[in-house]
Amino acid sequence: MAWRLARTASLANVLWLPVWERVLYSRAWGVRSSEAPVASLVGVIALALLLWTLEAVLGRLGRRGEVVWTLLVALALLAPLNVVRRAALPLDMGGGPWPWEAKALVLAGAGALAVWAVVRHTERVHRVLGGVLVACLPFAAVTVGQALVLALPAPAQHPNGVVVPSPADLRRTVVLLFDELDHDLAFDRRSPDVNLEEFDRLAARSFRATQMRAAAGRTLEAVPAMLTGRAVEAAFLDSRNRLWVRWRGEEEFHDLAAARTVFLNGSRAGARVAVVGTWLPYCDLVPPGSRCWQVPALNDGGAGWDGPRPEDRTRLSEAVGRQFLYALRALPVFGQVVREDPQAWYLRLLDAARQAVTDPASELVWIHLPLPHPPWIFDRAQQRITYSAGGYDDNLVLADRTLGAVRQAMERAGLWEDSAVVVTSDHWYREREAADLRVPLLVRFPDEAGWQHSAPADATVLHGVVLAVLDGRVRSAQDLARWIASTDS
Repeated sequence: MAWRLARTASLANVLWLPVWERVLYSRAWGVRSSEAPVASLVGVIALALLLWTLEAVLGRLGRRGEVVWTLLVALALLAPLNVVRRAALPLDMGGGPWPWEAKALVLAGAGALAVWAVVRHTERVHRVLGGVLVACLPFAAVTVGQALVLALPAPAQHPNGVVVPSPADLRRTVVLLFDELDHDLAFDRRSPDVNLEEFDRLAARSFRATQMRAAAGRTLEAVPAMLTGRAVEAAFLDSRNRLWVRWRGEEEFHDLAAARTVFLNGSRAGARVAVVGTWLPYCDLVPPGSRCWQVPALNDGGAGWDGPRPEDRTRLSEAVGRQFLYALRALPVFGQVVREDPQAWYLRLLDAARQAVTDPASELVWIHLPLPHPPWIFDRAQQRITYSAGGYDDNLVLADRTLGAVRQAMERAGLWEDSAVVVTSDHWYREREAADLRVPLLVRFPDEAGWQHSAPADATVLHGVVLAVLDGRVRSAQDLARWIASTDS
């Protein structure tokens, strides 16, 4: 019985590899730092007990049960093998150079071979698989030990500071950061059949920088650079979901939560902060007392906060359930079956954005919208949210619709005309072959006409732009043009 329990524990741990990969090895995770490893431990224990019970039940059926159990173990190992395969051969099972018929044939042949081997040589295959699982048992001790260490609360990351009452002269500032919004494709060389009414409407009444260079080519480096005004050479997420950055010209990495971000500086200026974020650990970057919604990326294994911190916490059951789904998505076949509903995900994101922008108590609002970044989830021909083969232009139209939904929510709340609205992006559309690395920067001041700024600039200027608009140093498009020119000199 002890060996059977050891084998099932090892099997559960190996099957849990897709989850361990994200929780323990520097992958983004949308939950509080102590909840992800706890949920992982609960999940792997539950899976081990389920497998132990299943083996015990099948063991009562004699040889037929042994054949079924051995076959299930062999097929279940496709999940961890697929994780290894992704690292060695990063080929999407739904794409790549081979037709899907060839992939289906290969999978069917492999399955048939596994069935033949198990039926013909049940005892031998059973012993081999059991030996493999026993050999992998030390790995279970390592992963469980790491998860236990990470389950301990992390030390406070924010510099000490008190949020003071908001001065009356603060101008409410709303930043909408669209992920992978390409200036060239959205404005200069837009497809003739793509209608971006909301972006055009905003640009006509905004300060518009036409030569804004992206701060970096990846979100991990670009967003920290925009939040701090400092160029970032490299960045990574650790197993506690903390974002570490290395500033240009330096050798050491620093915890971004301890840096002087626009959130911290805005808070010290008296602004109350509200943030809606995805992918990056935004809720660990905002000052205490801020409102923060962390919405996991589509098909992510994490769970997010749906309200102001620190009162709201992710339910452990939700986190465990999401991890089970993510483990299933690591399978070549199940990954296409258990994908998250894109419409439900989008509505969750949009609801959080609406709550943030319509809160009159928040003077600084930052919303990171993962659009028009893939996956492609909008069909503009049918005007509906669904997994689509349409591509970048379709998601671009959805980004435009999202901007319109935010504007309408602010208008209904009576906050649109009184707010400065900043629209920008972290990086260009990286799938196209071009040397144009520009991103948009639109800044709409209340009751302002359009103003085009064609001088080159770097997107790291966003940190200073937001603070200058917020505290009243910049009150018009003309002021902003002069301010940006002065920073370049």
